[in-house]
Amino acid sequence: MVAIYCRISGKKADGKDVSIEIQEESGIKFAEGLGLPYTLYIDRGISGAKSEIADRPAFAEMFKQIKNKKVTKVYAFDQARIVRKSRIWHLFVYALEKSGCMYYEAGEEVDFNDPQTKLITGIIALVDELYTETTSRKVKVANQKNAEKGKGHGITAYGYKKDEDGYLVIDDEQAKIVREIYNWSLEGIGTYTIANKLNTSGIHPKSFQFKKKNIEKEDKYTKRIMLFPRSKVQWGGNVVYGMIKNPIYKGQRHYGDVVAKIDEIVSEELWDKVNQNLKVNKKNVGPNNKFNYLLNGLIFCADCEAEFRGKYRASGRNKTYSCKGTSQGLKCLMGRGLNIPRFESFIINHLFHSKELYKSLSGLTIKEEKIDRYKSELKQFEKKFKDMVKVEKHLYTLLKDPDLSEDLSIKKDYLKAQKDSETLNDEINVLKNTISLLSTTQRKARLDKIFKEFDYQLNFEQIKQAVHAIIEKITVNHLPGQKVFLVQINYRGFDEQSVFASDHQQMKWTNMSHYQVVPRTLEDKKDDEDLFDFFASTDGYTKEKLIDGLKYINAWDEAYKDWDYPLLLNKVKENSHGEESVINIVTPTIELKKEELYDFNIPS
Repeated sequence: MVAIYCRISGKKADGKDVSIEIQEESGIKFAEGLGLPYTLYIDRGISGAKSEIADRPAFAEMFKQIKNKKVTKVYAFDQARIVRKSRIWHLFVYALEKSGCMYYEAGEEVDFNDPQTKLITGIIALVDELYTETTSRKVKVANQKNAEKGKGHGITAYGYKKDEDGYLVIDDEQAKIVREIYNWSLEGIGTYTIANKLNTSGIHPKSFQFKKKNIEKEDKYTKRIMLFPRSKVQWGGNVVYGMIKNPIYKGQRHYGDVVAKIDEIVSEELWDKVNQNLKVNKKNVGPNNKFNYLLNGLIFCADCEAEFRGKYRASGRNKTYSCKGTSQGLKCLMGRGLNIPRFESFIINHLFHSKELYKSLSGLTIKEEKIDRYKSELKQFEKKFKDMVKVEKHLYTLLKDPDLSEDLSIKKDYLKAQKDSETLNDEINVLKNTISLLSTTQRKARLDKIFKEFDYQLNFEQIKQAVHAIIEKITVNHLPGQKVFLVQINYRGFDEQSVFASDHQQMKWTNMSHYQVVPRTLEDKKDDEDLFDFFASTDGYTKEKLIDGLKYINAWDEAYKDWDYPLLLNKVKENSHGEESVINIVTPTIELKKEELYDFNIPS
């Protein structure tokens, strides 16, 4: 196994570092040339000067695999990718030697059995460390001097901006909001209530202005990278709290031991009053209590497509998954949430209580032509990616030429090529993951592992990992007239779905999946009758709706108009029985008991 290690620090945006895509492409070419399988270990935006191995997650994982002798060769674009700390370098070399693992830079073997090679690489590590520390010291001195002059560096505080000379000056529009925040707090309004007021008023936080349009979030259970639009970032109570505590707003900018005087947005007297009041303000809830949400990241609204997020009050009065569409400025009719303990209990029971779901999923096969279609698409993206990497390498070479290093058009083209490479690489990874999930053999092995290892005695994190490994997405629809929730569950690596219905009590979930045409059985007909009985038990399923249903399926007769409700319901049931059914994944109806509900937020 070849471990390909790629790392880039925060300088990438300036075009001063070798992109992850170039490192990755050269590493893969090396592994394929040897005919060996490979694993990518990528640390994005992380400095090589970190003092501890654990500070770089991908490097730490690779280091562990080296020590466990799971890796036989390590590839890096250059030594600086691996580390800029001499102590970590020597630990890395020792681990390689002890496990018999070989190390390659840009395709060339580095032989640590040669004393001269070991000496030179050790000197390089010391030089890299000296360079890093010297640069860091220079930057700190420069920042300190700028701070003494009242100049800013990095991200400026909300309410301030930099003038053309780099000095911090007041942003008049944002300063109005800052003063509002201080006045609200003095009135006794809590920080989280203030955040809600700002959000409902359509006022954006500082990060809304950043150039990068999306924030990358990794699901730690599935390792999926999800892009969260920066335009949807909202104010939080902790952000408001931090602003109230920040002395910069009374004209004191702190940088280490340096306190620089800048223009104040609020008077020192008001700042002191608000901070004193903050200590006794009973409405200020301070930091959030930490609650466990099993399904965050999986539930989405059928109406506005926004995510449902869990919200749990310490008092226990409010514990729901609710749609965040309205708070994000979307038009949404989803006015009701899902009870957290009941909905989580339903999902756990559906997945693991019986073996029906496991049997159904394990028995499904995928058409080979579908996989072939994805593979063909993957080849096209890989070709585009290789072509783009060549363009990127060419532009990078041009930028290294002293005569062209400041050419803005070349730099612009290089940054665009980097971005295009990233986009193509993301598409390739998605397709590879999709193909892997669709493989019948791998799919069966994955299901076997998840279901067989599941145990109700697992801790919350382990149960959450199992749930996220099976479920791709949960889509929730609410029918207020019928007082019914419809929930569609998509399974990871499967086209097939399950659909359940429940009333507002959410204690009984009736399976009503309809996807593939199969011969109809008596059991199928009984399931449909149970479903109609369920709808009939809700207040919104009136006699008029039964009549409309019969008309819709062309089974209405004027002779039925004087019939009572039970007769009409039986007629609907009779006419729903055809010769074929489109039921696919059939799992039992789930009835919950209050004493058996799972609540991961009850103190143990």
